[in-house]
Amino acid sequence: MLNIIRANGNLNNAIVASLYFLESDLVNKFVSSVVDETHKTNKKELQLLFLIQLHSDIEANKKSLLPKFLEILNKQEFVAKQDFLKGFVQNHITQIEQQIETAKNKRKANKANAAKAGYLTGKHTYRELA
Repeated sequence: MLNIIRANGNLNNAIVASLYFLESDLVNKFVSSVVDETHKTNKKELQLLFLIQLHSDIEANKKSLLPKFLEILNKQEFVAKQDFLKGFVQNHITQIEQQIETAKNKRKANKANAAKAGYLTGKHTYRELA
């Protein structure tokens, strides 16, 4: 998906148009035309799936687009916005907590390397927050 967006060079329009479609009533018609009535989904679920996939593509292929991606999302209003951003932030918090726990264990195991463990944790945490 990211390759298509990147080829045209307009990340903003692609994301906004996709969210607009996923927010519209047309999405229900589209879903009902491609699946049977036993498959149930909603706009929020579809938006979350879209954003999670797009975020994964950005993380894997072009991390430098991440700030622009978040800026675009912050300017838009859509059903899944709060859930996606909450999950996005929570993921980073979890990673930082794991790094802190790892540093604590290293410090306890070898007090001589405590400063180094703390420095590395700070360095990695700073990278996560930047």
